[in-house]
Amino acid sequence: MTTHDLLFLNPVQREGLNVTVRHGTKWHDQASPGDALVIKRTGDEDTQVARGRVLFCELVLFEDIPKFWLLFEHDPGCQTPDGLRKAMDRAYGEGNWGHYVSILFYVV
Repeated sequence: MTTHDLLFLNPVQREGLNVTVRHGTKWHDQASPGDALVIKRTGDEDTQVARGRVLFCELVLFEDIPKFWLLFEHDPGCQTPDGLRKAMDRAYGEGNWGHYVSILFYVV
């Protein structure tokens, strides 16, 4: 079992099941069920906001993310494809994230 730092621009978390969408394959390749997560705010990596546990991670095309999955997005502003697209642009820079995204399912 591995412990990962999980950074957020908006580290608000739901109690229970959460989803976060990340650019590329990094999380899909690294996160395994049961891994521990230390949740932190980007730019304040010395402060823990919450702890979580990985359930699983899926790699999908952005356009193929099931809308149902977005209901569990940790950030209420990302619970629609348009809101998520805007957040991805803020996090990675407009046009700097690809079509494939990792969907990390975790519990807090």
